[in-house]
Amino acid sequence: MFGLKVVIHVQADKRQEFIQALRTLAPQEEGRMPHTLMLQGIDDTNLICHIVQCHDAQELDAYVQSQQFRALRGAIAVLGCQHDLQVIEFRSIALG
Repeated sequence: MFGLKVVIHVQADKRQEFIQALRTLAPQEEGRMPHTLMLQGIDDTNLICHIVQCHDAQELDAYVQSQQFRALRGAIAVLGCQHDLQVIEFRSIALG
C-alpha cells in the first residue's frame, strides 16, 4: 500500500472551516479507495495530519492528479500552511 502524508498548520480562526473542507474531500462510500485519515496534534490542535491511503503507486499517482488533491492544495493555501508532504509505503506487521 502507498500513502500520502500531508501535515498542515491551520490558522486558528480557520480550523473548523479547514476540517469541513477535508470532510467534503473524503470518499463518501465505505471501503472506497483512497482511504483518508485525519489527525490533530495533541499540544497544537491547529496542526493537522491528513493521510491518504491507496492500494498501489498507480492509484496514488491518480489521486495526486485528481481534482480532489487540487482542492486539498487550495484549502491549504487559503486556510493554512503546509509543513510536510511525504509519500509513504505501508507494509503489514506480523504480530505473532
